[in-house]
Amino acid sequence: MTVIKCSNHRKYIPVIRTLIITHFRHPLQRRMDALERKYEHTNEKATVTRIRIMREYEAKHKKFLEASNADTRIKL
Repeated sequence: MTVIKCSNHRKYIPVIRTLIITHFRHPLQRRMDALERKYEHTNEKATVTRIRIMREYEAKHKKFLEASNADTRIKL
């Protein structure tokens, strides 16, 4: 799984070829937006929570990710 940094939002999002659509808001991205608002004064806690969510997501979708190209990269 490729996780990239979105420079203008300072958020980490997964890049999966089959889900790349222009202006597509991934459900995980919306969840991270909510975390940003919840922990906007404690960035460290938000980052730890974000990493935990990414690990959960990766484990849950491992078979799907293996089927797709995990090395797909996109510039945001």
